[in-house]
Amino acid sequence: MIDHLDTSPDGRAMRFRAGGKLTHEDYQALIPLLEQAISEHGKISILVELDDITGIEARAVMDEFAFDIRHFRDFDRLGVIGDGPWEDWMTRTTNPLVPGDMRYFPEAEADTAWAWVQGG
Repeated sequence: MIDHLDTSPDGRAMRFRAGGKLTHEDYQALIPLLEQAISEHGKISILVELDDITGIEARAVMDEFAFDIRHFRDFDRLGVIGDGPWEDWMTRTTNPLVPGDMRYFPEAEADTAWAWVQGG
């Protein structure tokens, strides 16, 4: 499941919660939202709250991979909220591989994360 939680007033930042098993259908709903924002604003920022991810379908992996290739340079800030050391490690490991700024925030800093993603 991927839920759209919020969009910044200027439309350049979006907040999502991802949990359970991520599916092709989740990405079919998510990708048009992101592509619309990119079309309107150029670079965008995203905050994803990880909530007990249990897996991802192979087709969903392909959806994400294809999207990432098309929009590799279209992200300014990427925030990840989680509750475990593996999420922090994953964010730190991935950060040098993405052109935008990517940061991990513990759940207790969700408001700080949302402010950062919006440019604060």
